[in-house]
Amino acid sequence: MSIVPAFAILAMLAGAPPQATGPTEAGGKAIAISGTDHVETLACDGRAVAITGVDNSVTLTGTCRSLEISGSGNTVMATIAPGGVLSVTGTDQKVRWRSTGEVRRSVTGVDNQVVREK
Repeated sequence: MSIVPAFAILAMLAGAPPQATGPTEAGGKAIAISGTDHVETLACDGRAVAITGVDNSVTLTGTCRSLEISGSGNTVMATIAPGGVLSVTGTDQKVRWRSTGEVRRSVTGVDNQVVREK
């Protein structure tokens, strides 16, 4: 039996990738992701999307009817339908979005980066 010093165990744990917690639900009209550390790529297919939590990384393919993000440290990429809604609240959110038309936007909080891409 070998003895492993506590600092070695802590070093191993620090390098381990985080485990996602919380549900991801994709129904007929909506997608809901909540919790922490999710890494997801999902097809929007015209659905409304709500992302709530911390440190989630989400790529949405296709076009979303609306996108609501709250929490802290989430990174999201999406295409939003013209006339759709983009709502971002919280801190340190990073959102890159596209649309072929105008979108109603609401951004509140601290250090959020919301960028429309061409």
